[in-house]
Amino acid sequence: MNQQQRTSLARKTTISRSRRMKAIPGGRTEKPAFADCLEVLSEPYRLYLGYLELDFEEAEALRLAGLEEDMKFRLAYYAWKQAGAAV
Repeated sequence: MNQQQRTSLARKTTISRSRRMKAIPGGRTEKPAFADCLEVLSEPYRLYLGYLELDFEEAEALRLAGLEEDMKFRLAYYAWKQAGAAV
């Protein structure tokens, strides 16, 4: 690997890290808080519940919310449940 390739790889790594971390005053960064992660993970379940309230069929609500896979559904449900308990 030459110097140009190493520089390019380092730049890509820095960019991907900066997307995962929030900037805070003073130029430091911190990882997202656990509550923020729960909020993001529980959003599909909230969508699913909204579709059910609008009288969508359960299968269609799952598809539109992106929860067709059992593991995704479980993750979203438990994040939603945990986020509600944290509030």
